[in-house]
Amino acid sequence: KKLIPSSFSAKTLFNKVLGKNFQTNQVHFYSGGAVASNTGIKACFFGGSSSTAYTIASNFLGLGTQCNIIHRGNLDTDIPWGEIRLFKASNPLQQNTGFVASYEMVNFNIQYLRAFGEVGYRHFTLCKDMTNEWEVENAIKDCDVVFNCIGDNPVLRHMEDFEEANVHVPRMIAKVCARLKNDPVKRLIHFSANGADPDSISKKLRTKWLGEQEVLNYFPEATIIRPTEVLGGWDMHNFIGYFNHCYHSNNNHMMLIDGGRVKKQPVAVNDIYQAVERIIHLEESKGQIYELGGSQVYSLKELLEFYANNVNHRPFFLDMSYDDFMRMYLSPNSNFEKAIHWLLARPDFITRQRIDNVITPKKGIKTFADLEILPIAASQYVGDDANYAYEKVYTTESNYRDVEEIDADDDGH
Repeated sequence: KKLIPSSFSAKTLFNKVLGKNFQTNQVHFYSGGAVASNTGIKACFFGGSSSTAYTIASNFLGLGTQCNIIHRGNLDTDIPWGEIRLFKASNPLQQNTGFVASYEMVNFNIQYLRAFGEVGYRHFTLCKDMTNEWEVENAIKDCDVVFNCIGDNPVLRHMEDFEEANVHVPRMIAKVCARLKNDPVKRLIHFSANGADPDSISKKLRTKWLGEQEVLNYFPEATIIRPTEVLGGWDMHNFIGYFNHCYHSNNNHMMLIDGGRVKKQPVAVNDIYQAVERIIHLEESKGQIYELGGSQVYSLKELLEFYANNVNHRPFFLDMSYDDFMRMYLSPNSNFEKAIHWLLARPDFITRQRIDNVITPKKGIKTFADLEILPIAASQYVGDDANYAYEKVYTTESNYRDVEEIDADDDGH
């Protein structure tokens, strides 16, 4: 008792050892290590199956960060697909069908993450109900940085489905993070979408804006990231996934609204990771909104043609106006959802083909320039992705393009 002063505490000793300027309520992230090192933080990823979370988590594991990947579906060979349904009955995949392709099937992004990091650094937590406070708290506990990457699913149709992913789940995550603030949660990084606006014609973008307000209401120091169309993995949410999906599932027919004139500014997922790393290092990034887009702007048709040229395939474009599409979709005399594959027949997915997804300067909104990052051009990423698809995926010769048939010059894009 005489050897230990009455004012002794582990926290004071910790600060004395590391230095008087070391703040325990700040994130101290060491990014110069390797797999078996320690970055000093533990990260939690909601929406670990997305390409954004997969890329950030795999890079974090490569630096020696403990990562907890939250997922709401698992693969059980004894349970038939579709027996456990995770979404509301309004999901079109769960209506009037004998075979239901539900979200209980294996998720390859989560499977691939098992190859990264040392044993004990990667953790996988099953969270069936992400609006349940106890389950969310059990997933977040002991984590310094929380990432919310949930909320980009093209099969959702009704407003309540978008609200679940974009409003209710972010609200619960922010609520739990606020209660665990600084003990241990120090940073909350919420991924929204470029173009989030309460008056948008898109249900997704309207609910994305509502989700941002809920997050900032509970956790004002949260950092909001609004990326444009993200290029990464085999997501169906970008034009590459749209092309591949239409080629394999819709007989190579692709629907373009108003000739595909909508402007896109796609950003590579690796640039998003670089931005996240900078944001964690910068304390002044707390409470800020970042809109992240690529270095070049294209039209949707240009991007599809550029990818088609690289994989040497001939796409068939179905050019129609939005009014014609909605007239066919809402007609009581035809079931347009069964006539065309479900991804093409989602009204909100088609609605977003009318909205330019580009970065415009706004007061108080930061971009890549504020993080001193120069994003790569989409053509560099698309070329590499197309080479992989050409070698591994596209083996049918019936739709190959001859040199004379290529109507879009790669250099022109």
